[in-house]
Amino acid sequence: MTKAEKDILRYFRNYHVGANEMLFFNTNPANATTSSFTMAMASLIDSGLVNRERRRNAYSLTDDGYEASRCA
Repeated sequence: MTKAEKDILRYFRNYHVGANEMLFFNTNPANATTSSFTMAMASLIDSGLVNRERRRNAYSLTDDGYEASRCA
């Protein structure tokens, strides 16, 4: 897992987001540049750890993503 992916999962954990709870992202607090954030988020989605929500910049953790965020 890349540093950017771990940063994203830590961001979920810092806000006490559980599985299937939506969180809105601004790339600056995630400590990632726009391109690295986009690539890392796409990787997390492809891995089945994060779901993209209908609302703009909103994502939620899957059950596996929640478990991964606890270890990130």
